[in-house]
Amino acid sequence: MNIFTKYSNALPYTEEEKARISRLDELMESWEKKVRQNKETAPFMADGAYPHYFGQNPRVLFIGREAYGDYEPCTKASYLVEYYENYIEGMAYGERSLNQAKFHGRLFYMMHAINTGAENWSDVPWAEEIAMEDFKTGKLSFAFMNLNKLMNISEDNAMDMETLEKFAHTYREETRKEIEILDPHIIVSANLMNQVDMNPIFGDWEGLSGNGEDGENIYVWRGRVNDHPVYLLDLLHFSAYNKPEYEAFYACVRDVCKKYDIKGQCK
Repeated sequence: MNIFTKYSNALPYTEEEKARISRLDELMESWEKKVRQNKETAPFMADGAYPHYFGQNPRVLFIGREAYGDYEPCTKASYLVEYYENYIEGMAYGERSLNQAKFHGRLFYMMHAINTGAENWSDVPWAEEIAMEDFKTGKLSFAFMNLNKLMNISEDNAMDMETLEKFAHTYREETRKEIEILDPHIIVSANLMNQVDMNPIFGDWEGLSGNGEDGENIYVWRGRVNDHPVYLLDLLHFSAYNKPEYEAFYACVRDVCKKYDIKGQCK
């Protein structure tokens, strides 16, 4: 028996979404079985799309590194369910609101930048407002996946880049399949492309700003998924401290989307 309840039974997906969600169910179940066959014992954290994601234009997929936490994942359906229940209440985890948690709050700021293109930071709502008003009602949604599906349960949560890269290489076909099912127009990654060998997954993608043409905090690649163009934006890690929300995340994502007319290419 797999450790997570099937997505289609755990989150309020629309009827139109459930066929694709069922494909994610099947992938995650087979992926976990393969992980166990390889003698991995850490909790397997399934991920994928939040409700209303497949109705978004553009569809945005965020890619992080690995899951952290001291909760027992068997009590939840997946990484997504753990956070969905928090996000719709304006919370990230524990007693921390989305306004206080950099990693999670920035997801909502970047989504606002992509969807609205707002020029003035003063016009941007707080992250918890975006979540409780737009995310909760399905006006805004996104997909999220960790490159490493195994939870980091070390005492200090230290990132092991060697393990992360090994997971990416070992399960490259599963990772590519998840991206294919999620079918994004935009991928935003948390400082992965310059930290981990991602060639098994994105090796055939074209680098558009490898020399920092789009700013020191963002690099852009272009590839294809399901025969349509997809732009990959690699930023600083979403939890990076001492980095301004507006310049390092909001404005650079907004400006790159405008420069390459990414929304205009969405179908």
